[in-house]
Order: sequence, then C-alpha cells, then structure tokens
Amino acid sequence: TKNGGIDKPETMTRLKWLNSTIAQQNTVIAPYTPLTVTDTVISLLGRKLFLDKEGFPAQIQTFFTPEMTSTGTTPNNLFTEPVHFNFFDASQNQIEWKATGVNFLKKEAGTVAWQSASTSGSLQMDVNASLEFDGFLSYTVKFTALQDVALSDINFNLPMQPDAARYMM
Repeated sequence: TKNGGIDKPETMTRLKWLNSTIAQQNTVIAPYTPLTVTDTVISLLGRKLFLDKEGFPAQIQTFFTPEMTSTGTTPNNLFTEPVHFNFFDASQNQIEWKATGVNFLKKEAGTVAWQSASTSGSLQMDVNASLEFDGFLSYTVKFTALQDVALSDINFNLPMQPDAARYMM
C-alpha cells in the first residue's frame, strides 16, 4: 500500500515508528564523543563539567568558539562560583552542609550517573544526577528533615557569568 497505509486513517494502520528501537541502546551518535571521567571531572564534546563534593556543578567549561562551529583550546567558564542551595535557620544563619563526596553509579560512553549525600544538624540532602553525551544534565535533589526544624529561607544559587547568561530567563 502507498505510504504503508498511513495516509488512510480509516484502516487504522500501525505507524512504523511505533515499533522503532532507535535510541534504546546507550550508544554515542556522531559527531558526539564518548563521555570520560577523571576524578570528579566529566568531559564531553566541547565541554567539561566539574563536580563539587555535594554533586553539583562547581564549574562548567565550554571550549566552543562564539560561532558554535568548532572548539578551541581556551575554556570559557559558565559560573562565577559553584552551584549550591542556601538554607537559613529561623535566626537567619546559613546552614552548613557536610558532604560525603561524589559516588559514581554509572560510567558509560553515553551516560555518567552519580550521587552524593550531605547532612547538617537537622537536614539531609540527597543528590542523584546524570549527564548524557549530548549535554543533557538531569538532577533529582531530595531534602529530608532529620528533626523538627524552622527555616527562614531556602534558595538555589545558579551563579552564571554575565556573558554566559545573556539570553537566560
């Protein structure tokens, strides 16, 4: 049949892409390059992600040229300081975290996954994250009160360099 029958909705033809197995394997697709891990630094095409002990980006460097058509040797930092949460108790004192460090769960060419746990006197922060070869970075952060706690503020600090955040909303 013409077009596999998809041009005749009344026949309820199954679409060919419904049974596709594309992207089910964790393989790196050209022109991307396999992820590499050295200590707490993950390298991918044109970029490096530096992790802090809490599992958040301490820095992301890009080596892409301004035209985004090639890479150079000089890194451009995206952050002015590491990414972090700020928690303030009822007296507006900042709560300090003690982190266990980064524990890598998966180191594959297409995906790197890690976790970290941090505690303060009354809170626990569990970080689970992964980075894919195309630059997709995913985080799940869970906070647990270990005892009754009164907080005056919680904020997330994403300290972008002004040049890197020109079009950020």
